[in-house]
Amino acid sequence: MSTVKFNMGVFFLAFVMTSQAIGECQEMALATLKARKETPVQLVFFASWCLSCKEHLEALKSAKNTFFIATFDRKDKAEDVLKYLKMENASCIYDGEGTFSEYFGVTELPATKTFPKAE
Repeated sequence: MSTVKFNMGVFFLAFVMTSQAIGECQEMALATLKARKETPVQLVFFASWCLSCKEHLEALKSAKNTFFIATFDRKDKAEDVLKYLKMENASCIYDGEGTFSEYFGVTELPATKTFPKAE
């Protein structure tokens, strides 16, 4: 029975990540990122009001194993940037509470961090 519960939990996490609407930034707990098996992962922090962020995003928009993290911003504005840059399929996390930026020490944008392989 516990195997079924575990498998359902994995299925739910996979469903949440794949059911992301086109060009939408998902809210995600830091613990969920830490639990990912596909690591290392590149994290790209950006905001809609940051002009140099747009150039940075453009250069990295086809990068593999990358999460684009919208921080210090409104969710809808960050999503507009992704749509403008035709990054509708990008994996985006909305960092509304500043949890990710605080954990990774991001104080200036744009910023790129590497999340190491899970232990």
